[in-house]
Amino acid sequence: MMLINRFYKIAVSLTFLAVCCCTATLQAQTEIQASAPRVVQTGERFQLTYTVNERTDAPEFTLPDAFRLLSGPGVSRSQQMQIINGQMSSSLTITYTYVLEAVTEGTHTIEPATVVFEGKKVQSRAVTIEVVKGAAQQQQPAQRQGQQPSRSEKLASNEDDFFVRVHVDRRSVYQGEAIVATLKLYTTLNLSGFEKVEFPKFTGFFKEDIETVTQIQLQRENINGRIYQAGLVAKYQLMPQKSGTIEIDPFTIEAIVTERVRTNDPFESFFGGNVRRFKVANSSPVVRVEVKPLPEPRPSDFTGGVGQMRLDASVSRNELKTNDALNLKVKLTGTGNIKFVDNPQITFPTDFEVYDPKKDVNVKTTSQGSTGVILWDYVVIPRHAGTYTIPAFSCSYFDTSSKSYKKLSAGPFEITVEQGAQDASQSIVTGPARRDVRDIGSDIRFIQTGDLDLKYKGSYFFATPLFWTIYLLPLSLFVIFLIFKRKQAHDRSDIVKVRNKRAAKLSRNRLKSAKKLVRDNKDAQVYDEVLRALWQYLGDKLAIDQSRLNRERVFEEMREREVSEELISKVAELADLCEMARYAPTAVKTKSAEVYSQAVDLLVQLERAIK
Repeated sequence: MMLINRFYKIAVSLTFLAVCCCTATLQAQTEIQASAPRVVQTGERFQLTYTVNERTDAPEFTLPDAFRLLSGPGVSRSQQMQIINGQMSSSLTITYTYVLEAVTEGTHTIEPATVVFEGKKVQSRAVTIEVVKGAAQQQQPAQRQGQQPSRSEKLASNEDDFFVRVHVDRRSVYQGEAIVATLKLYTTLNLSGFEKVEFPKFTGFFKEDIETVTQIQLQRENINGRIYQAGLVAKYQLMPQKSGTIEIDPFTIEAIVTERVRTNDPFESFFGGNVRRFKVANSSPVVRVEVKPLPEPRPSDFTGGVGQMRLDASVSRNELKTNDALNLKVKLTGTGNIKFVDNPQITFPTDFEVYDPKKDVNVKTTSQGSTGVILWDYVVIPRHAGTYTIPAFSCSYFDTSSKSYKKLSAGPFEITVEQGAQDASQSIVTGPARRDVRDIGSDIRFIQTGDLDLKYKGSYFFATPLFWTIYLLPLSLFVIFLIFKRKQAHDRSDIVKVRNKRAAKLSRNRLKSAKKLVRDNKDAQVYDEVLRALWQYLGDKLAIDQSRLNRERVFEEMREREVSEELISKVAELADLCEMARYAPTAVKTKSAEVYSQAVDLLVQLERAIK
């Protein structure tokens, strides 16, 4: 028995040693992180914490005179171990907490703290804290007497305790120059949810989402000397589509506040008092943006670009044979309204057969603007041998930094075309599209020998009903086939007609997906799928490009097609309902199944109304 116990202890010791060796090799780089509130009041107590991922002594730092150390450091430790694919890793976290009190107003910086691990010094980042004048904490008279405050008294202070704003980074821009709109809320109350959220329509702007939050995170901010809990609701990039003064509609939020009220009842006081819930609402002021028109006269090669851009071009090869393909790639990179830039005007030699370019757009939108690249790929085919030149081409854009037009150019390109292999009996047929080389020649036929299949005199197949049937049938079928192909080619070339035909089919497919999500009780995804189906249907039905698809454009097209205002209102209500479900799901009372049914009925009515 003693031998077994001894063997067991040895095995445990070896296992522990192996774990220590493995974890030692998998430890992360030593780091120290600092955190503290961004804004505090004079006389307010707050915590300054340093988190280290190694066993070290307490951090060393110098505290400015603007703060008083009340206690600390308080030390807490946590350790995690995990095994992934047979490899064990561990993480250690030690948190040092200091309780400070703000003494002096102003913006103060706590210099980086330092810890020493294995002889190396590791520093944290500096912490900047804004200290504002402390507000006297006054009790409501009703609270001092142990009574519940009245609803009217509380609502009278809503403007000071809760408000929303739309912030724009610039209020004067050129047409096509993007601005960033940030929607934020500010509160000193305890918010527990949202009843109603109405976003601005941004009429006159092309809107793109930069940041949309599903759960609002509140952080401290100093507003006119008072500390508020501020939360980002949404952030958009707005691109003005016309000049003049454009107004951004108010942004409205209706929120639910939970407030704990103390009473004289000892039993209720023991359990924390009563909880009172009430609503607060606020709308942001109208924001006006002055949009200046682009200077006149505009260059003849102006393609609509506004921002900072660069043009590059290249050919796949400079020497080739007749009927071989050549690729000319034109790349436009930069920042601005790059999505709305038109194709450059390029003049090709008349002996080149040119196809419509393939356009590839890759643009990313951030708070700094839209940055990306557009690539045009032209496919050209020379039909005759010789030396050709694709002349230089240019395009102009409006530079927002210098407030002037800048010209970009590329080329020229020298192309040498040699005669390719070709039989004398073959000829090239060119047209709107490339076709294979066809053999339209034939060899001399010899006199027929063998059985001649002679007929008796007076017996003729010519001009008989069977003759005419056999003679005219192929011709009739050929004419019918020609008419059918022409109609098919015409329909395919009519992009508006093609999108109109496919609109109902694509929307039905999306609604099928929404129906499946309804059965799976995935409400959030149902609203998103219904909204996508609605806008995709209207975009295809009204022949509106995806880049220019917005409410104003859709409603304007519907009115031009004499769609009733009642039906337009139903479209707006369904869109508002689905968008509200994305940002304030608790505020939506309509069930997802009902929203799905409304969408199906609405698309049926739209299909009848829009011709």
